[in-house]
Amino acid sequence: MGIRWWWCASVAVLLANVALARLAGEWAEGESVVGWKAKRIDVDAAPAEFPAAACETVRKYAPWAREHGYKLELDERGRALVVVHKNASASTWLKHFDGVFELLEREAADSAATESEPLVMFVLKTEVDARSLVARLAEQTPYLAAWASSAKDMPGFALELPLVGSVTLGARDQKEWDPDNEFVHRTAELALLRRFGRQPYWLLEGWAWHVEIARCKSVYCFPYRGGFVGIGEHGGWDKLLRDDWSDPAATFSIDEVAALRRGIWDARAARQAWGTLEFLTRHHPGALTAILRELHGIWDRDSRRDIGGGSWERITDFEVPRADQLRVLESLAGPLSELRRFFELGSAYRAPQR
Repeated sequence: MGIRWWWCASVAVLLANVALARLAGEWAEGESVVGWKAKRIDVDAAPAEFPAAACETVRKYAPWAREHGYKLELDERGRALVVVHKNASASTWLKHFDGVFELLEREAADSAATESEPLVMFVLKTEVDARSLVARLAEQTPYLAAWASSAKDMPGFALELPLVGSVTLGARDQKEWDPDNEFVHRTAELALLRRFGRQPYWLLEGWAWHVEIARCKSVYCFPYRGGFVGIGEHGGWDKLLRDDWSDPAATFSIDEVAALRRGIWDARAARQAWGTLEFLTRHHPGALTAILRELHGIWDRDSRRDIGGGSWERITDFEVPRADQLRVLESLAGPLSELRRFFELGSAYRAPQR
């Protein structure tokens, strides 16, 4: 009887030690480890070929991931980091990264691009995790405090600073919603910001819808929209845009192009933003890169407020004036009247010879 008791106790201790060792191993691996090219890489002892710009990003988000049961996976070129639940596969999301960057490199090629930190996309399992992440981001970046109060229940978001986005798989009341579309749309926003910096909101979202439709063949990401979404709103934006501008007497200006605003859903303005990106990518290849560079340059220069002593501070809510947006668009993509004709004619539009 004594021997049997001793044997059972010994086995129990052994199993407990194995469990503790396994837990300790998982905890240690989570310190600064990321999946990359089918390997687990500790960025504090990374091989020479590992993308150096990704190291600090991994260190920044690994603690939250470890605490909540998530893992980090980096795309092969070090451009994007996805954070997924430890029991989930990251392969689909990594493929989406490839597709988004392929479009960006083809339609907004930029020979001056330099290596920078990867964008980060969180694929969250529950709303509880989403609220925890939003709180952590606000803690790390205090200026996000006001945003955090409204963002905690969003099914997805994309931030300019830090360059982070998310999609919540277990969000409530998301009947007309698709996580792949949300992921692609948010990644498209972040990829453009990473490459070209701050842009007018309509241009950023127009690009994201352009990529979403190109990759997913539909629209399911409607930022700032609540309530019912009709089945016809997931596609056919070209026809709806033609209907919007079927009256040849309707006035058209930069105010229509740039009508989309943060915090408000406007279906017509959304179609116009998307349509402008379609016009640029279809009929003015190469112009989009120059437009993005020029608009960011204006924002970077004019959003600085002199505070004396050779110092300045950023005007955080500064927007490039519409007069400047019009000048840039017309100088690089022709008169605005041609964009108006494209809205009216769609695929029947033929650009004039230049």
